[in-house]
Amino acid sequence: GLLGHFAGARHGLHTGYTFTFLEDRSFKPEVFAKHYAFLTGIEGLWPCVTFSNHDVPRTVTRYGRTMDAGPALAKLALALLMTLKGTVLLYQGEELGLPDGPIERHQIRDPVGELYFPYSKGRDPCRTPMPWVAGKPSLGFSYGEPWLPVAPAHAALAANKQEHDKDSTLWFARALVALRKAHPALVLGEMRVLAATEQVLAFERVRGGDHIVCVFNLSNSDASFAIDDAAGERLLTVGAAQDAGQALKLGPRSAVIVRRKL
Repeated sequence: GLLGHFAGARHGLHTGYTFTFLEDRSFKPEVFAKHYAFLTGIEGLWPCVTFSNHDVPRTVTRYGRTMDAGPALAKLALALLMTLKGTVLLYQGEELGLPDGPIERHQIRDPVGELYFPYSKGRDPCRTPMPWVAGKPSLGFSYGEPWLPVAPAHAALAANKQEHDKDSTLWFARALVALRKAHPALVLGEMRVLAATEQVLAFERVRGGDHIVCVFNLSNSDASFAIDDAAGERLLTVGAAQDAGQALKLGPRSAVIVRRKL
């Protein structure tokens, strides 16, 4: 089948979008666990992992249907994206935590929106102009009138504003890229799912002597996860999380990435 021609094969496609995550709106641990269980059955396959592109609602908009679509959700989703096995593709604006932009009927450019409005506005909401500079016309995207309207709410998330805020999603995204590059396990390591409950997704990435454990609470309530070396080297924390004996106590929408000592 076509999957056999994805990355890792000698001939065929260099890579291809995995729509399992692009179409997901639940952010449930089982979605990720089941997909990787499926992938492991295909010999020689190296997956592509992405949460957003120009054809689907943006990550924080899709997942924000069940939780607050703010910076906390954007950071949690980015942390998960950057630690899953596969070649990561980031969509423009994902590093800023952009939600979809509002589109009125007369502003629609996408044939899908033309056909299905008001049931669907098509793909235009995820294609609105990138907010580069708050305060400039079209938020610095263009000196003229852009093809699609600038989203007013994107001004607060403009690149120049986040550049000067070390707690911003942009700075967090850069830290994640650096973390990934620093650990072979996160770049090319194998992946094994440790748990996928209603709240918690936990998995390990291993390559040589590099052993990383990633634990995510994808829910809106507190959770815990038993880990035999919770006091290992903490590489990253998202949200409220703390060690509690042989367990991790995870606040809503939080994550912990730990490097185990082999």
